[in-house]
Amino acid sequence: MTLRKRWCSGTVISTDGWAVAFSGRATITYWDELSRVYASAEAPAVGKTWWLYAQDMRVGSENGPPLSDEPRRTLIIARIKEAGDYSGWTVEVH
Repeated sequence: MTLRKRWCSGTVISTDGWAVAFSGRATITYWDELSRVYASAEAPAVGKTWWLYAQDMRVGSENGPPLSDEPRRTLIIARIKEAGDYSGWTVEVH
């Protein structure tokens, strides 16, 4: 697996078929062949850190149903952290 970054959007794309976008200062979006997942997050004004609120993940849209599949949540968190590392961000799970 390799990662690449779309410089115009900041989206990190994996050759394994998933992608992560760090959007604005309050949302991290993850998608793969199964679905799009919106994770509540916060980027403090100072530093290169994102706070990921792992229990507030929504499927399909920011107002979609909560993600209830715990093994999938664990996988998504790991991939978001990997994309963050690749982008030079520290992702702290809260």
